[in-house]
Amino acid sequence: MTLTRNLPLILILFASLTASAQEWPGIKDSVYSNAIGEMRKIQVILPKDYKQGSGTTYEVLYMPDGEWYMEQVPFIYNFVVNSHYAPANIFVLIPNTYRNGRNIRDRDYSPVRIPEDSITGGADNYHKFLKDELIPYVEKKYPANGQRTLVGSSFSGLFAIYAYFKDPMLFNSYVASDPNLSFGDNYVPKLATEKLPGFDKVTSTLFFAGLKISSRGMGSYTLDSIMKRSAPAQLLWKYIEYADETHYSVQHKAFYDGLRYAHFGYAEQPATIHPMGGVLATGKAIQIAIMGNPVNVRYTTDGSKPTPESPLLEMGIQIPGPGMVKIQSFPNRLSDARSEELTFKAPSIALKKSAAKTASLTYELYDGSWSSFPDIKKMKPSAKGTLTKDAMLSRIRTKTDAAYVVDGTVAIDQPGYYVFASFGTQPVKVTLGGHTFFNTAEYEKQEARSYVLPLEKGIYPIRVESIQKAASPDFAFSVFYSASPDQRWWEHRVFGF
Repeated sequence: MTLTRNLPLILILFASLTASAQEWPGIKDSVYSNAIGEMRKIQVILPKDYKQGSGTTYEVLYMPDGEWYMEQVPFIYNFVVNSHYAPANIFVLIPNTYRNGRNIRDRDYSPVRIPEDSITGGADNYHKFLKDELIPYVEKKYPANGQRTLVGSSFSGLFAIYAYFKDPMLFNSYVASDPNLSFGDNYVPKLATEKLPGFDKVTSTLFFAGLKISSRGMGSYTLDSIMKRSAPAQLLWKYIEYADETHYSVQHKAFYDGLRYAHFGYAEQPATIHPMGGVLATGKAIQIAIMGNPVNVRYTTDGSKPTPESPLLEMGIQIPGPGMVKIQSFPNRLSDARSEELTFKAPSIALKKSAAKTASLTYELYDGSWSSFPDIKKMKPSAKGTLTKDAMLSRIRTKTDAAYVVDGTVAIDQPGYYVFASFGTQPVKVTLGGHTFFNTAEYEKQEARSYVLPLEKGIYPIRVESIQKAASPDFAFSVFYSASPDQRWWEHRVFGF
């Protein structure tokens, strides 16, 4: 009987019949392997949003045992993608070789030959096939970006762990569900003991999972102990031991947790910090608001570069005064790292106040499509009127592209910090007290932009210019008030339109 290492024969037969009965997803392809000495079939699944000629490239997830996981792994990974925890990728399914109806995966995934099974010990050839033949072929023919993940379970999980210790930087991430690490008298755990002291510069991630009822027999408990004892401190690895699962059922949890770990810290849209810039008085702090869900994002307020030991970015932190705030994410994938710098200046300009006794605002709309704000001096507005304190321009906007102008005065009833914020991707320019301080052209891709100013009590002249596209989200502009460093200014809206 074929050596399956804890995978019941009935499961193999069921999986084989299921695979043959299902229609394979993706593109049928094949690569001849000199390393193994046979033609190897593959199935390539491109992202749904891929468009030929777009120039977009993707990382690639490689799946040995491809006939068993052709639906499960893409489903789980795409769920992770749809949850915004990972980028879209290409799947390469690698089905096993069958001879006379026999699955000979034992040959390809076993790192050493054992007396009980004469075909074992071919993992080095399979690794050579991946490294020298399949990966170059895929990255030449398909829109790959050089980022790679290897996923396996049971015997292919054994291979994934072996591949990590043999060549840790070939893949960016290695994920294994209940791998049979006891194979060959614990060959791979012994290899780990030998290799780990030299892994101080390894940046790839390793995730493996075991079962509480069998982790000692399968060897995952042993490897976990070795990793805790010998892995360099900065090595990115994680082991989870699951209860109340079987060798088969644990795959779903392990693949999900493993793929999440592979991209821990990934952000489709980096968390944005508000205010994004502005003027702060020395010795007078302001709280920050965070849009998004920062994971392992660190910050400094003294201008120094953040490190993994710098404070975590989270709600409640304060910007102490003028200076530079630097933000840096520390994801498991180096390619997912993001950084940002926010500059806050000391007061240097005296803003002019208006002689008006009361505040009032008017608006004008000019139909037309422009890439920058037009010269409206000789143009006739398509609509105009007076804005009340909380009137929304979106309620009076036209159905065409238009330029907006809001002009008049605003009343500042209390001294303190005022945060000016616009919502939408259109450019916005704000002039207050005779000075233009808020021009969002540099934040064009951000959906929310903000700027803080310290203001004294009084009435100030204000002018807001914006371009609105008919198909874009409604334009909104708000001003918020902060009386003290502990105040959540985003909960204190003064006025807006």
